[in-house]
Amino acid sequence: MRIFIIVLVVLFTSSPIFAYESYFGNTNETNQPSYSDAYQEGYQSGATYGKPFAIKPIAPITPIQKIGQSSPQDGYNRGFLDGLSKKRRY
Repeated sequence: MRIFIIVLVVLFTSSPIFAYESYFGNTNETNQPSYSDAYQEGYQSGATYGKPFAIKPIAPITPIQKIGQSSPQDGYNRGFLDGLSKKRRY
């Protein structure tokens, strides 16, 4: 019985059926963050700009991308400006 269980464990853990990336490939080929992730990071950086020991705020929901802006750098820039404008209000 032990050998049967060991065989099953080895089969199921090494099988490519259970390895998502081996079947479908890397979903993010360039390993870049998404627009939304970059926006959130940029927002936090903008809100704490010039304050080295500030606590990073929770970023709001990422707004819909503008036409022609889909790269992570566009998301970061937009988030940074939004966070910077929030910082100036308070």
